Amino acid sequence: MNIDRDNFESYMERILEQIELLHQKTDKFMTDTGGKELKLLDNQDLCQLLNINKRTLQRYRSKGTLKYLRIGGKTFYTVEQVNDFIKNSD
Repeated sequence: MNIDRDNFESYMERILEQIELLHQKTDKFMTDTGGKELKLLDNQDLCQLLNINKRTLQRYRSKGTLKYLRIGGKTFYTVEQVNDFIKNSD
């Protein structure tokens, strides 16, 4: 496929605009209400941290004992949610 320079640059500009839009949308997930940046953990991170398997993690979510976020079909946990879970599980 051959594409001339002008079409290529136009195409790349549209891609960069879409990336910037996505970045703006995800920024709201990355800060709390005080404007402080959130650290997000995924399933693998949390399984390693708690030394549990994915099924156990799923059970905690299903029971409602572990709160979580869904972003783009993927599950994430804030450090605050994990700390609350640990405190309440004793």
